[in-house]
Amino acid sequence: MATNSDIPNASIDASAEVDGSVLLSLKGSLQATTIHVLWKEALEKISGLPPKQGIVLDASQVTYCDGAGIGMIVDIEESQKKRGGAFRIEGLDNRFQRLLEQFSD
Repeated sequence: MATNSDIPNASIDASAEVDGSVLLSLKGSLQATTIHVLWKEALEKISGLPPKQGIVLDASQVTYCDGAGIGMIVDIEESQKKRGGAFRIEGLDNRFQRLLEQFSD
């Protein structure tokens, strides 16, 4: 039986950037078992922003990312583009970057 310490975790935090963008910092393991609440939280944070406010997604502390995690990142990007705001990802490990490129435009 898995204990809480056996289950990977993930989190997202929001803070202001110097250029007026919002910094969304992803941390931990982004996979199907960890992102269900995180995904909803990320979209809620975006929906509460003023229109066209930019988002910087800091993924430098992501330790693992599977297809579900990539799906969440792509959805965050698409949601931001629909709002008309700028979006960029920083610090995503090259292993996960290659996976992201398979799903991006």
